[in-house]
Amino acid sequence: MCVIMLASKVKPTEEMVSKAYNANDHGAGIAWRDKTKGVVRWKKGLDEDEIQELIKGLELPFVAHFRIASVGGKRQSLCHPFPVHRDVDLALEGEFKGYVLFHNGHWGEWKSFSKETALKMGKPLPMGCWSDSRAMAWACNNYGPGILEMID
Repeated sequence: MCVIMLASKVKPTEEMVSKAYNANDHGAGIAWRDKTKGVVRWKKGLDEDEIQELIKGLELPFVAHFRIASVGGKRQSLCHPFPVHRDVDLALEGEFKGYVLFHNGHWGEWKSFSKETALKMGKPLPMGCWSDSRAMAWACNNYGPGILEMID
C-alpha cells in the first residue's frame, strides 16, 4: 500500500523519506500551497533524491506520496497527486487553483464507475493512461469531493 505523509507541523526527516520511498519506489509526488500565487503546486514522478531535495526547500504544510503501482502500471504520470479538474492532467508538475487528490488503497469499481459517469453525464473521458486514483479525481470534478464518501 502507498504511503502518504502530511507535513503540517514538522518536516519528515531524511530517514523517514528514505524509508517511505524504499518501501514504495514506483515514484513519489508532492503538493504544497504557493501562497504568493494563491495556487496549489505539485511535482510527481520523482525519485528519492529529487523528493529529498524538494522537501528541504519547502515551507510547511505539504503532502508527499510514495507509490506502489497497484493499478495502471509503473508510470511517472500515474504518481499522485492528481488535479481535481475535468481533464485530470497527467503533467509531472503544475499548479492549480482548485484541489489535488492523493489516494491510498485500491478502488475496484473505478472502470465501470467512470464509464457510467461518462455515459450518463455526457462527459468525455480524458485521454491518456488511467488508474483508480486518477478516476477518483475525475469523479470529484464531476460530482464534488463528497463523492469520496461513497467510494469503498
